[in-house]
Amino acid sequence: MRRAAALVLAIGTDKAESILQHLSRDEIEALAKHVLTLGEIDANERRGVVRDVLQHLLTIDPLAEAEALRTRAKTARAAR
Repeated sequence: MRRAAALVLAIGTDKAESILQHLSRDEIEALAKHVLTLGEIDANERRGVVRDVLQHLLTIDPLAEAEALRTRAKTARAAR
């Protein structure tokens, strides 16, 4: 959770909004708590988090990820 909170702080909440919209209310609340208690994150840690995310983005299968998001959205709608 620390790395997720660090990512939100590294990219800023405006840009993180597109990520947050895919999380459940409970996940967003948990992440917000971590962001508030995280304290200062030094530049090396921020760079490391962003680097890891970029490496991940270069290795994922976008079609599989899109399908996983669609499935999650359908499940969430069905649970309402």
